Amino acid sequence: ELRQYFAVILIDMPAGVTVSAELIPRVADMALVAATPDYVSVRDSGRMVSLLAEQGFRDCRLVINKINLKY
Repeated sequence: ELRQYFAVILIDMPAGVTVSAELIPRVADMALVAATPDYVSVRDSGRMVSLLAEQGFRDCRLVINKINLKY
């Protein structure tokens, strides 16, 4: 119902692969999967994308957060 009022609707989901993997394919056109450059975050992000792909969801994008660039 909200699509008639808004061009973009952003839903912030909790970290992890619980309800998110089931809900996203039903309500979203695209998923932004956020990750930090540490093992656990990369593993969980990869798992989320895999679960979405198993359900036929194809439009996933990666957002990398907390990058430490040393110059």
